[in-house]
Amino acid sequence: MIKSGVSVLISTYNWHTALELSLISLLKQTVLPNEIIIADDGSTKETEKLVIDFSKKTDIPIKFCTQLDLGFRLSLARNNGLKECEYSYVIQIDGDIICQQNFIEDHLYYSKRGYFLSGKRCDLNSNDTKITLETKKLNLSNESLSKTKIHYKKRNAFFYFMFRFPLLNKLIDTGLRGCNMSFWLEDALAINGYNTKIEGWGKEDNEFALRLNRLGIKKKTLKYGAIAYHLEHAMRNLDNLKKNEGILEEILNSKEIIIDSGIKNFKKDN
Repeated sequence: MIKSGVSVLISTYNWHTALELSLISLLKQTVLPNEIIIADDGSTKETEKLVIDFSKKTDIPIKFCTQLDLGFRLSLARNNGLKECEYSYVIQIDGDIICQQNFIEDHLYYSKRGYFLSGKRCDLNSNDTKITLETKKLNLSNESLSKTKIHYKKRNAFFYFMFRFPLLNKLIDTGLRGCNMSFWLEDALAINGYNTKIEGWGKEDNEFALRLNRLGIKKKTLKYGAIAYHLEHAMRNLDNLKKNEGILEEILNSKEIIIDSGIKNFKKDN
């Protein structure tokens, strides 16, 4: 039975020092999550050790689910995490995200049945990332801030309130980032979660959102709130991007809502 509350789902792979900062930021929230789920894509033992050690610092349950390291399989990792979620609302981030203290509060303020939410991120440059990792405190230089539009780096309660209304929110609609996203667990399960045919970097979030739309779940864009700071890292391998774009195109040209390669793997009747 799904309980009323918030699950934070964090995807990660072999960067436990960044994951620690992400977890620290969650413990400083104005609204705390009911549980934290670590969706690991096959990291070495350092990540699991961090989670075990960090769990001792909080009463918030932290669950760790992992899989074999067989390449970039984010969709599978997130599905494994979704299976572990016990609460009705899921806030999804990546393990290289540091959440501003009102992050969960802001997602919940916009949450509404029939909608999923998508925010953006403020990217730290390499020097700010280095200092932040060394000191375990967010370091934001003007150089990093200047690269990001104001509505993704500065919280403004008035504008955040105004853009909550659907007509105004349509005016600020932008792209999608899975590193700052939230949805009802019931909706994710209804479409059978993420498409595990998508492996390697790219398009898993777009495909997921497409099927949510077909289910009747609309997107709301988050600006001036739910601020997420992103630690810089090397660019992911894009070798599978064309293949993933092809999978997205196939789904786009079909009427599929519930995929056979999701949380539950099953074959459709002919």
